[in-house]
Amino acid sequence: RGVGRAAVQMLAARGALVVLGYLERHASAADVVAGCAGMPGEVVVQQCDIRERSSADALVEAAMARWGRVDALINCAGMMRYQAAESISDIQWAEVLRTNLDGAYHTCKAALRPMMKRRYGRIVQIAALHGLAGGPMQADYSAATGGILGLTRALAREAAPWNITVNAIVPGLIDTEQLGVIPAEQRTWGEKVIDNGNGLLLAVPDFIWGLTFVLVLGVIIPVLPVSGRSDPAQSADLATQFYVIEGLLRGRLSFVADVLSHMIMPALTMGIPLAAVIGRVLKNTLMDVMVQDYIVLARIKGLSNARVLLQEALRNAAVPALALTGVQFTFLIGGTVITERIFSYPGAGNLAIDAVINRDLPLIQGLVMVFGVIFIVVNLTVDGLTAWLNPRLRHA
Repeated sequence: RGVGRAAVQMLAARGALVVLGYLERHASAADVVAGCAGMPGEVVVQQCDIRERSSADALVEAAMARWGRVDALINCAGMMRYQAAESISDIQWAEVLRTNLDGAYHTCKAALRPMMKRRYGRIVQIAALHGLAGGPMQADYSAATGGILGLTRALAREAAPWNITVNAIVPGLIDTEQLGVIPAEQRTWGEKVIDNGNGLLLAVPDFIWGLTFVLVLGVIIPVLPVSGRSDPAQSADLATQFYVIEGLLRGRLSFVADVLSHMIMPALTMGIPLAAVIGRVLKNTLMDVMVQDYIVLARIKGLSNARVLLQEALRNAAVPALALTGVQFTFLIGGTVITERIFSYPGAGNLAIDAVINRDLPLIQGLVMVFGVIFIVVNLTVDGLTAWLNPRLRHA
């Protein structure tokens, strides 16, 4: 399952001879062997219970009997449950520690003997971040994985003179069956709202949003203007097309407010789908960042969740979202055509359509040039901000 299956397949694809130990899932073990058929390596299965020392010894002996040596050991057997510490029984506590910690110890002890004789070996333990920072509702699992990390450090120092390395891998959340013990209702209501909201925003096309805004905010509840760029009576005496800037310079704040109110619905129509895409990317990136070592270190230092999120995680998580913004800007420019038609907004999109209809080649060339310059400037800005957020890019 999960990590174990992937490790066996990777080793078999590289020509390794693998003994796969399993406890009780005969069909799953056979499926792994079948999946490795035709690969350069060879995979055989051995039923065992590594919680028992004799069974772990038998697993190693099976490899020795078949191939005469043991070069590497990967310990990825484990179990976890989601339960408050005060409700964990002694039997449940012992079960988790025997499976995760005792099992790792038994297999390491069994494998070290032939490795020391050959003066070569590689041992890899699969641990978890719970062993570093602890996991709420998982006291037994946190204690077991913490023990694995300590065992790894001790064995690494002991076995080094025999050219044997012992290391631990501490991955973040991996989508395996073990995650099923964490109930879905443990997600916060805010996370559910964001996920469902993003799904809705991505499912609805931008022109549907535009028509909805016109109907709701322009007709049913007439709070915003539905067409045009401004009130014609107020813009008749302006000298330029830079309405906001000229209005501010002349001190006509009511006119500036009118211009901005005409922008609200078109801006929302174009911005909502883009914001949904960026929001989903940012959320997924944050989930990956929040399990990194430097985030664990920040929590160990005692930083609050808000400081960890804003000072440590968000800066790194924003890089992929920022890069996506530059790519999505191209689609944003294309969306202006439909949006300006819906709201009768005199912008570059309408101008481009009129130029094509009237076969105004110089105007078309000018618009293409302007759009190209805008696109280049936006992407250069995004690249600069990405380098500023990620110091490694500045020194590359």
